[in-house]
Amino acid sequence: MLAASDENSELSWNFYLISFLIISLIANTLLFLHIHKIRQSKTEDLKQRLSKQEQVVLEQILQNKTNKDIAEDLFLSVSTVKTHINNIYKKLNVQSRDDAKSLFIK
Repeated sequence: MLAASDENSELSWNFYLISFLIISLIANTLLFLHIHKIRQSKTEDLKQRLSKQEQVVLEQILQNKTNKDIAEDLFLSVSTVKTHINNIYKKLNVQSRDDAKSLFIK
């Protein structure tokens, strides 16, 4: 009789442990999705600060293109591209291409 009681107790603990693990997994998944959604909305808010042309230039920067490549692709002068890049840096409050990339590429 004592062995059956110990067996029931062990089954009860296993049930609680498995239930806790499942609840923990669900909670962590929901937390991850929430954090991802916040990050995505943050990057969209940052992009909205930029003009349409600056957004296009930013996309080119994110593709690791040089100023010359960007100018050729968009039919702009290199000087105009540099102006757009400087405006992007100011609006995003960054100092370099790598800083700008770090805001959008995770």
